[in-house]
Amino acid sequence: MGRNIIVFIFLLLCLAGNAQNKNLPFSIKENKTMEQYVEISLGTVLDSPGDAFKANVSVNNILFHRFGAYGSIETSSGSLYNIYGITASLNSWAYLFGGIDGFTKHGIINNNIADTRKEAGIGFIFGKLIVTRFGYSSSVGPTLSVGIKLNLK
Repeated sequence: MGRNIIVFIFLLLCLAGNAQNKNLPFSIKENKTMEQYVEISLGTVLDSPGDAFKANVSVNNILFHRFGAYGSIETSSGSLYNIYGITASLNSWAYLFGGIDGFTKHGIINNNIADTRKEAGIGFIFGKLIVTRFGYSSSVGPTLSVGIKLNLK
């Protein structure tokens, strides 16, 4: 799992460095920027859909019109997870996200990195308002969230 996190961070850093290159297919055009928006979504862990619930709030494309941040609260099998992380837009309809639990009993403060709850995934925007997030964590398995997109401008 540690290798997967390193690869994910490396990909995000490559995306940040290449965002200025106008010739790449996912780059920002000269007169256009990625719109800044807030996303609110609700979902579940797919391995136990009736037992685990998830709520996400993210602010996307705030930094360099490409990066943002998110927070997620999840209850699963009587456990509470509170995950914070970053988002990186690939284009106007897809973004990557990744985060780590910091403060609960499954968080980095109370555990070593191997036992800490981590997640990574991809989000898709359909139309102007609908957002779907597919995530995965070795702790709980695949997750699915659906929500709305609220433009900041």
